[in-house]
Amino acid sequence: MEANSKRSGFLHRVKGLAIAAALGVVVEVLAAVIFACIGLKTGRLSGAANACLYVGSLSGGFAAGLVAARKAGRNGLLNGALAALICAVMMGLLALIPAGSSDAVWPVSAVAGIIGGLVGGLIGVNLSD
Repeated sequence: MEANSKRSGFLHRVKGLAIAAALGVVVEVLAAVIFACIGLKTGRLSGAANACLYVGSLSGGFAAGLVAARKAGRNGLLNGALAALICAVMMGLLALIPAGSSDAVWPVSAVAGIIGGLVGGLIGVNLSD
């Protein structure tokens, strides 16, 4: 009986991290689309592409960390970092689809997302209901 409750508790935590990471991916993609549209309108997309990518990664990681820490209610740094790491891996896999190869910018973007997740986790665990 106790093993079943431990297993369901673990699955509940994994489910919460997966949901938070999926939300982070959605936020990151939306941020990238918004910045791409702004860059195309102003004609300065090539000069600001990496900065837009980093801001998108930070915002996606922040959203993932915030939601993961709010769902868990404790260990904000750990939950935020794990959710942002899962989000970064998912975005890395999505980046492989059109390009067919990894880009040198991806590791820096993943670190930016994890930093955003740490901050989001800290804020999310400290927000009161």
